[in-house]
Amino acid sequence: MNAAGWLRPGLKQALSCCLLVTMFQPLTGCDSDSRKANARLRREVHDLQAKVSGLEQRDAELRVQLSRIEQDDPEIDSEILSSTPRVMAISLSPYSGVQRTDEDRTTIEVFAAAVDGRNRPLQMVGSLRAVAVAIPADGPPVELGAVSLSPAQVRDAWRNVFGSPSYLIEVPLDRPLPESAQSVHVRVFHEDARTGRILEAAADVRPKDDPVEVE
Repeated sequence: MNAAGWLRPGLKQALSCCLLVTMFQPLTGCDSDSRKANARLRREVHDLQAKVSGLEQRDAELRVQLSRIEQDDPEIDSEILSSTPRVMAISLSPYSGVQRTDEDRTTIEVFAAAVDGRNRPLQMVGSLRAVAVAIPADGPPVELGAVSLSPAQVRDAWRNVFGSPSYLIEVPLDRPLPESAQSVHVRVFHEDARTGRILEAAADVRPKDDPVEVE
């Protein structure tokens, strides 16, 4: 059995446990004991869902690693290739937000980060693209601005945000920020140069009073 096969039983077991806990979760009670029991079961369900997500991420990373073993130089040790971390997910930091430059042109500062299959920080190698849109209460979304970073620009965009490694993406807006907009929806796409996979993350960012200090 290969390494991916070892993960699948654990993934199935975690899913089964998650479903059982959900099925037997009691209805909302009126007394304190019922509320405590419900809160405990909700925490257990949340923890199991996190474990399932982690197992799925590790399984996906293992599949990518095994596929690379088949494609790369057969003289390279397979254990080294299978132990090489790959970017499996990207996310946007809550420190992302809207900034205004001296010229009064609105700029969105987006901090993106990547993790491997074990949810550990990992550097990105590849391109990044960010798109900012306004989503009105009625009508279609309106694109406010977009920017693309080459692999070299991505490497230069690395920042240390309060001890958390991230990549700063500055998105200048081509249109004024709508006065009624409480937030701006940002989508970021990363094309991994090592695997060819395209990863995506999205978040709503809000105006910030002060810029984030980064190294």
